[in-house]
Amino acid sequence: MKKNLSKLVLISIVFLAGFSIRHIRSLWEPTRAFLLRSQELYTNQWPTKAVVFTTVSKVDSKEQKNYFIKSTNTKPTPLLVSLHHWNGTYKTIDSMAYFAAEADINYLRPNARGENNNPDACCSDLVMEDITEAIEFALNNGNVDQNEIYLVGVSGGGYTALCYYLKTAYNIKKVSVWASITDLNAWYRESKIRKAHFVEDLLNCVGATQDSQNLNILLEKRSPLYWEMSASNLKDTKLSIYAGVYDGVTGSVPFSHSINFYNKLSEHIGAVEDSIFVTNDERLYLYEGLWTNKNPFKTIQDRKVFLHKEYRTVELTLFEGGHEILYDHAFNELLPNQ
Repeated sequence: MKKNLSKLVLISIVFLAGFSIRHIRSLWEPTRAFLLRSQELYTNQWPTKAVVFTTVSKVDSKEQKNYFIKSTNTKPTPLLVSLHHWNGTYKTIDSMAYFAAEADINYLRPNARGENNNPDACCSDLVMEDITEAIEFALNNGNVDQNEIYLVGVSGGGYTALCYYLKTAYNIKKVSVWASITDLNAWYRESKIRKAHFVEDLLNCVGATQDSQNLNILLEKRSPLYWEMSASNLKDTKLSIYAGVYDGVTGSVPFSHSINFYNKLSEHIGAVEDSIFVTNDERLYLYEGLWTNKNPFKTIQDRKVFLHKEYRTVELTLFEGGHEILYDHAFNELLPNQ
């Protein structure tokens, strides 16, 4: 037994020694990113710089708690607004807070009516106003460069970010959304097939039952895919949309949500050439998993990219992954100089 154990240890040492320095270096970046992402799983606490503040809605006088990290820099610094996921709240630990604290920039985590399971939530007018009031607090209490406001969210946070992107009067410089829900009516049907708890959440969001005749209309009213889109409305805000090609199979939001939003937005801001849009042939290529037989043209972080489209201020990236956000890439893309 001891001889076998010694042999196993020796084999392991030889195997590890076989890695060159180049291989070890190639593993470091994804490992570093994983460790940073994992902080939200293992620390179960916010950075020491993070403080809770309360806003009182100008619309219905209800209190909303939010997290804020104030930069200690003497010069105005960016503000990163990070929106919680579908069943999250301001309390949900966010890896972006660690990135912001390390970079010494301003960070904001609005509660925005908390979990999306009631009519006050789900991108209601109350949610939009709550986010605005939280940003106003940051502007009044932090040393914020008002030309450097950024918005990020994944899943339900990406959904809320897209809604705010379409409605805000603020000069948001860039928005980064990942695995986003864009059509609640479609997601209701998709969740129903999966027997997911989101079905009840969606019904509660619009105050309806499965038998309600106007259910589809109520859900569409809360969906950014059906909201007004125009070049003048969106100003110069840049929008980056990301989705994993496994999402919808192993994840809860099919990547078609991201494709549909990108296509519709591109058309509304003036795109006409077929090459700008995600075509039906490209959809089939993605749905049927044909990308597995094709070399990617680039990578983001440690992931292969199989489709990238861009028009004016909006871009779409479909990468090898599931229902997730690549925190390292998201932060560095939004704030490359931090």
